Amino acid sequence: MEVLKQEEVSKTPLAVREYTKGVNTELLQTLIDLEVGDGVKVLASEYHVKTGPSAFVSKYFKNKDIKFKTRRLLDGAGWLVVRIA
Repeated sequence: MEVLKQEEVSKTPLAVREYTKGVNTELLQTLIDLEVGDGVKVLASEYHVKTGPSAFVSKYFKNKDIKFKTRRLLDGAGWLVVRIA
């Protein structure tokens, strides 16, 4: 580990990383746009996150007025997230 001064930091070349939206960002925007009673089918092949969307939904909307019900699909291919309030 090396401590750098401000001039050295500004001269250090950095890799440029293109910003891409994560799967939770896309899911969040879709869920916010849902009307009560509408749902989203989230396929496991498209959702590459360690925990399922139910953990994300319950954590993000914990103290908000929007409520969801999340259930695993019977065939195990993904989840269904339905807005209930």
